[in-house]
Amino acid sequence: MKMWVLALSVATIGVLGVQDAQACGGFFCSNQAPVQQAGERILFSVDGSTVTAHIQIQYQGQSQDFSWVLPVPTVPEFGVGTDTLFSQLHNVTDPQLVRTWNANANCRPPECPSPPMQDVGMSSQDSMMMPSSRNDEGGVEVVKEGQVGAFEYKVLEAESGEVLYQWLEDNEYDLPEDAKPLVEYYVNVGFVFVALKLEKTALAGDLQPVVLKYETPDLACVPLRLTSIAVAPDMPVFLWVLGEARSVPLNWFHVQLNPKTINWLNCTNQFSCLNAYMNVVTDAIDVAAGRGFVTEYAGDSGIMDDRLYMEGQYDLSNATRATDFWAFQAQVGFLPNQALVQAILAKYNEEGKAFDAKAAAAELQERVIQPLIDAQQLFSDHAYLTRMLTTVSADDMTRDPLFSFNPTLPHVDRRYEVQAEYICHDGSNESIAGIQLTYPNGGSSVIKGEYITCQGFIAEEQFAAPDELGRVEVIEETGAPEPVAPGDIFTTEATIELRTPNLSAAGAVHDANVSTHFGAFYALEDEAKTFAPGPAPIKSSSGSSSSGGSASRGGGCSTGGSGGGAAPFLVLGLALLLCVRRREAVSH
Repeated sequence: MKMWVLALSVATIGVLGVQDAQACGGFFCSNQAPVQQAGERILFSVDGSTVTAHIQIQYQGQSQDFSWVLPVPTVPEFGVGTDTLFSQLHNVTDPQLVRTWNANANCRPPECPSPPMQDVGMSSQDSMMMPSSRNDEGGVEVVKEGQVGAFEYKVLEAESGEVLYQWLEDNEYDLPEDAKPLVEYYVNVGFVFVALKLEKTALAGDLQPVVLKYETPDLACVPLRLTSIAVAPDMPVFLWVLGEARSVPLNWFHVQLNPKTINWLNCTNQFSCLNAYMNVVTDAIDVAAGRGFVTEYAGDSGIMDDRLYMEGQYDLSNATRATDFWAFQAQVGFLPNQALVQAILAKYNEEGKAFDAKAAAAELQERVIQPLIDAQQLFSDHAYLTRMLTTVSADDMTRDPLFSFNPTLPHVDRRYEVQAEYICHDGSNESIAGIQLTYPNGGSSVIKGEYITCQGFIAEEQFAAPDELGRVEVIEETGAPEPVAPGDIFTTEATIELRTPNLSAAGAVHDANVSTHFGAFYALEDEAKTFAPGPAPIKSSSGSSSSGGSASRGGGCSTGGSGGGAAPFLVLGLALLLCVRRREAVSH
């Protein structure tokens, strides 16, 4: 049984591209005290060539002092976000697996009642800019610096990768040795470097999401190749994408799950359902050579209306004493930012000092309230929300996924309800022969077993999933998905790995007349397009896969291969490897 630790970390732009094409940014991590990345969670939106990324920061480990170093194509603006954004996104887009029991008058278990109806949700959880400055530090120029939330940041330009690497080492950003050629590469293509540290008076509990806003006239991408430095096996990557139409993977496969593969009988609470579902997701994506995304929700962004902020919800204008702030906090709450609110109030309520109500209100407004307002506005500015999921291991991080939009695809409902009913042996209304499961997308399954009085149903064997785990598909920027047979996985992958989005697709508006299908599962009645699994991919030591067809090439993000020049477009995955380092006492 796979166990899923959803300690989701952070994301940012970038990847090392092919040599003759523009690359996008990446991220480097310390090798002194590496922290394994357990997952990624990000929401971002695109307006023309402007990308705004809301990046949640969580990490595993004991360190209270850590740093980031990330190359970006242009100097970004910085802001602070809110964890409430991600908790509410989970609340409204997490898949809901519902098992409903139907009464059968002709077949009832003896004495003890059948299990009650269950509706099991799978939720894993029931900016101010600083002034710019410029100074030259021995071949490294600080083109911008300031503070964002609990972080101090510097934006750096350098005359060579060697001097920049040494500057970062001297200033305790502690890059691994094998980062040197990557630093040199990004300097050579004209990237700037964002270097962030936790401010010396802050605690790890003060962390809050960071917002990056940047111009990307050519592309943005998911730097999974760099993420592979320290990543947990089968790491979940959650993406929420705001736009005007449904978002789709372009150079990775799309996967629809087979509903018959879920162990519905053991799906009795949110944890067991989550594990059952995630196991199927991982196994199905493995069939897609380890590079595929499942769409879990696609539809109206209005599901987030008023979930983050309502006009006039937080008003601190009448708070003048410390007790007023505490009363205000108790009245309205700032969940899940209670620790941050308490830290801010405690800072202005130190013993022996006069309480500075104006300063406390200003910091609460900047770090707690305004991020809620800004995040809520995103859902007013963009009509369509897509949530996608993949699970990926280091060996499969040889190509960075690109995304575009397809306005002709159906919406995706996150709720999936299965009807369960006991069936009896012929001529008996109490001798249970099994349980029949009926699916909303058509089709049914019969699980054989017996009912032991007051102990419940005992299946004859472990839930036997059918051979097909999911349907592997290729999705274009218009039209229906094209299914891919397992024997064609690797030859097909070679044809899609260099595809790039275009601006016209990114600006398309979703067709209001398209239908809705249920969850991440395909329609069972469409048997003509299902396939049995083929041979498992054979992974080489380099992480690439081969199977008699063309070997998968490790690719980066680039505009090379697209005709007619490189138009601005959206690439919807962002990944960031969080570097955590416990330091000895450092004098400042």
